[in-house]
Amino acid sequence: CVIAQWRLVAYWYSQLSSIKLCALIQPQNLNERLFALGVVVFALVGFSYVVGSISGSLAQLRGMTENRARQFWELRRHLRKNRVSITLSARIQKYVEHVLESQEENVPAEDIKLLTLLSEQLRSELECEICMPHFSVHPLFARLCVVSRVTIHGLANNAIQKKQLARTDSLFIPGETATHMYIVVYGRLIYSRIDSKGTEHKELVDKGEDWISEPVLWTSSWLHLGLLISMTESELMVLDPTHFGRVVNLNPDAAALAATYVVNFIKWINSVQRDSLSDIWQGENVGPRVAGFMELDEHQFKSAKSLAAKLMNWQK
Repeated sequence: CVIAQWRLVAYWYSQLSSIKLCALIQPQNLNERLFALGVVVFALVGFSYVVGSISGSLAQLRGMTENRARQFWELRRHLRKNRVSITLSARIQKYVEHVLESQEENVPAEDIKLLTLLSEQLRSELECEICMPHFSVHPLFARLCVVSRVTIHGLANNAIQKKQLARTDSLFIPGETATHMYIVVYGRLIYSRIDSKGTEHKELVDKGEDWISEPVLWTSSWLHLGLLISMTESELMVLDPTHFGRVVNLNPDAAALAATYVVNFIKWINSVQRDSLSDIWQGENVGPRVAGFMELDEHQFKSAKSLAAKLMNWQK
């Protein structure tokens, strides 16, 4: 027992001695003092920089939040001053909030200054990479990507724009003259048409599956057959038919492919009963049939170019 106590005393004595020795460790000459001073100064400067960066970021974030809150306050004040209905006011505020959140996640291309430094070809290739994954849902555009990349670049850079829709916005109404072809980038729309018997037909339009108002690319007389309304905040790719015709006709291979396609497309659409026609083309239903429009027999091939030129002449 005595031996155990002596061992415990010896242990604690050794620990206290080591602590005392550690406490005595300090710079012993000029070089060590300068080194210790440098370490302390560097630590203070580094710590001040980190604290300053955090404070600056918080101040910037606070300023952005205050600016956004002020903008919404001015918007609400404007709506109240002009006695806008509560329903419309709520729609406007919700849509503006959606757009701001979308811009925070995806900065608009026009706000990226470095993109202005790109050459015309690089900009065309960039626009092609952005647009074509959406348009490739249509077999004709998927084939054009293989046949003529130059044409696809031209379409992406000159013929395609974007269009935003708020919830419950209508894209077109029955009887309205069609002006563009559309592809859904995100969101969901609902299409409604009434046939000659008064029966209503409804279709959901989603991204990655469907395309809208294709006949406007091949004829100027297409009238919308139904009503298309956005169910959610949506974004669409908009293809201008006039620019489409001009760009496609610049390349012989692309023009030949389009000529082949339009001959069969017009022949098929003229054979369909009016009650079966629609502004919406469901890819899973008509995709295989549309893909077959790019093949001609020998007799059809002889008249394809002349007939296609007549059909597309209005676009020149």
